[in-house]
Amino acid sequence: MVINMQIDFSGFQLFTSCIHPTFHHQSLMIHGGARSHDIFHTLRSILAEYHVGSISFDCIGHGQSDGQFSDSSLNSRTQQALAILQYINTHIKTCIGVSMGAYNALKLSKLLTLDALVLIVPGVYTPDAYDIPFGTSFRQIIRQTNSWQNSDAWEIIHQFKGKLLIVSAQDDEVIPDEIPLNLFNAATQCQWKHHLIIPNAQHKHILNYIFETPQLKYKFLYYLKKCLSI
Repeated sequence: MVINMQIDFSGFQLFTSCIHPTFHHQSLMIHGGARSHDIFHTLRSILAEYHVGSISFDCIGHGQSDGQFSDSSLNSRTQQALAILQYINTHIKTCIGVSMGAYNALKLSKLLTLDALVLIVPGVYTPDAYDIPFGTSFRQIIRQTNSWQNSDAWEIIHQFKGKLLIVSAQDDEVIPDEIPLNLFNAATQCQWKHHLIIPNAQHKHILNYIFETPQLKYKFLYYLKKCLSI
């Protein structure tokens, strides 16, 4: 069962897709800054086979949602996710974020009671950038040398007590290797954690790369099922 809808957020219509909304285990998926919710198509179909429902949406300025990229911010993306969950009136057990969306997933883990967190090629950001609209000022802040080292992500993940899966790309041209490693090391209170490094993978299209390579697909799903307890 697939239900697509447009949900209002501050005058913008957010395209939102729900797969099997009646399943007990619901997951929220958040895409990165250069993509749309379509990146989760294969993953959502596979999870549905394990009776895991999913909610994904196009952030403002992406895919089928209204607005421009500059109409949003890191904080706005987090608030967009919360507004969608409130509208649908559902409790999610899992949050899956890719790239920039992984940082939104981390921020949501402070506000929601999550059993599992999946961070794929995760980006993290200095708090100075959190409320700044996407554009020149935002880019200037995050392009300061090692600005990510000042991120609040380390403390957030340190407080997380659920299950954690971090997926990184061996040849990631966007995310420094230290970010997934530092996140993993900071997650000292997790019930379970694993860091899966995808060999010969780059940042872009990493989910496609995983699902198009049988051995990688098997390994990814093995750890994903352990993380989600399915």
